Amino acid sequence: MVAPEHFGQWLAKELEERGWNPSEMARRCNVSHVAILRVISGERNAGPDLCRAIAKALEMPEEKVFRLAGHLSALPAPDDDLSFSEVYDMMKRLTPEERQEIMEYVEWRYRRAADKSLR
Repeated sequence: MVAPEHFGQWLAKELEERGWNPSEMARRCNVSHVAILRVISGERNAGPDLCRAIAKALEMPEEKVFRLAGHLSALPAPDDDLSFSEVYDMMKRLTPEERQEIMEYVEWRYRRAADKSLR
């Protein structure tokens, strides 16, 4: 994850990857391009309303953008393994039935690993 003070750098990278400029992002967020430029430059932090708009424009979970902007604590990731937070974001998008199926698989893998360690 990105430190809150680097949110602007993260946002600039996201725009670059999409081929968007700050004006395009501003249009999609329904804010002035100056507001986006100030966030990118680090002159201002993205508030909750702008974070919601950015999440919607980037088609990302709001929670992820809020965490990146420093409005929510980072999720704990053992050994700084970012895959845990990525899996969390993906799981939230699945239906309850799909999440249950994944959990059953994880439980099976966990039991299998535990059985091997007892040998």
